[in-house]
Amino acid sequence: MGKFQFHSKGISDRIVTPCTLDVSDYETSIEKPKSEEVVKALWDTGSTVTVLSEILVQRLGLIPSDICRVSGWDGNPITTNTYNIDVVLGETRIEFVNAVRGPLKNIDMIIGMDVISQGDFHITHPSYTTMLEFEVK
Repeated sequence: MGKFQFHSKGISDRIVTPCTLDVSDYETSIEKPKSEEVVKALWDTGSTVTVLSEILVQRLGLIPSDICRVSGWDGNPITTNTYNIDVVLGETRIEFVNAVRGPLKNIDMIIGMDVISQGDFHITHPSYTTMLEFEVK
């Protein structure tokens, strides 16, 4: 169904890539939201869910679809809103992702295992670069 590739100079322990969010199929508080918005996304295999920054939620005018209980940032469980989004990575579209809102700084979102587990995920370091490949068949 599609492949997403990202290459960066140097070996990195944090992979932040561009990612497109599509909220056009979901209810928002903005009458006509942008159908797609490119954001900075951190790939995190330690996160079970996809997380949106509070600023991004406000910018897109997202309306909560539900609430859930999560833990992680400081180890304490919190109740937070969830939002329905589509994640678009190159030619690959992951539909109806139920993302949570979280206190993110310097990035717009975390791509968690709820998205990563839907495809083949590879990180390699050829010739002192970092290469990420994500493919959904």
